[in-house]
Amino acid sequence: YITLPILTIIYVTYYHTVLYNNKDCLTIHHCRDKCWMLQKDFAEVIKTRENPTLLDLGLDRGIFTTSGVVPTFKYFFHPLISDEDFPEIIEYQTELVKNKEPMFIVTTDKNFTYLMENYNIVAIDTYHYLGNDLHTYLFERKK
Repeated sequence: YITLPILTIIYVTYYHTVLYNNKDCLTIHHCRDKCWMLQKDFAEVIKTRENPTLLDLGLDRGIFTTSGVVPTFKYFFHPLISDEDFPEIIEYQTELVKNKEPMFIVTTDKNFTYLMENYNIVAIDTYHYLGNDLHTYLFERKK
């Protein structure tokens, strides 16, 4: 028998998946035809370039898979590890951005060191959550 806690988990997981992956859509049928996911939107931009490289300054958002980009950097995303406990990750990623090594960068933080001086925003995804607009940015290296 399925208990109430299990049904609640299934419902919350379904609801979160539909809303997160499909912005403001409320049904899977509507989303399949009308909505675009962050991964698809960003992948469309990335796929327009030859031999793109990608760095995700946060948790992996699935953009590598969607865009077909094979990670080329040791720390190609930032795992859920504190910078104080393991500063090597943020130091490594900061050097990559400083040296303009990745062609594209995904982040929610426009204030990352060297980012605005070396990259331009080429796409923005907005997620509405509890009355707030949360933005994820796709940056492309300046020429």
